[in-house]
Amino acid sequence: MFTDLPAISPALRQEIISLLEPGERLLWAGRPHGGIVFRAADFFLTPFSILWTAFVFTWEYMAIRSGIIFAIIWGIPFVLIGFYVVIGRFFWDAQVRKHTVYGITDKRVIILRRFPRRKVQSVFIKDIPQLELTEKADGSGTIILGNEPSWAHSFYFLGNHRLLAPSLERIPHVRKIYRLLLELKENH
Repeated sequence: MFTDLPAISPALRQEIISLLEPGERLLWAGRPHGGIVFRAADFFLTPFSILWTAFVFTWEYMAIRSGIIFAIIWGIPFVLIGFYVVIGRFFWDAQVRKHTVYGITDKRVIILRRFPRRKVQSVFIKDIPQLELTEKADGSGTIILGNEPSWAHSFYFLGNHRLLAPSLERIPHVRKIYRLLLELKENH
């Protein structure tokens, strides 16, 4: 049982081990792949965010030319939002994943995020209603732990991960981890 799992690096083991309860056994730990990620929702969000930002920049340009201080100040937050939705959200997401560690024990799945603040999320194996596997050709992929509304990813760009079901995102050897979770669910 659980013999073909990837080895756990000592650094990852150290990060997760402090979160374990007495008698709990760590079976796997890993991190998501880093870098900029384009998601399916980005096919809608990117054109929308570009249109938004173009409108806002036009507004701000006209406000500056008119010299109306109130209009200039009013437009600044919208310019900042425009920068975030066009470019910033991709870097924010990359930073969140860079500071994320996953762990699977004999009792639960642990998701540790250290950015923008430390947050530990535990999903007990017995409470996972369903598992959804998405696998890429290179063997990496995502496992969603539960039910997720199809529209939830449309709001991912806001940085609100609460709309999304907990997931092990962009992990290597995803099929092995998926089988581990299926086995654990079967035994609970």
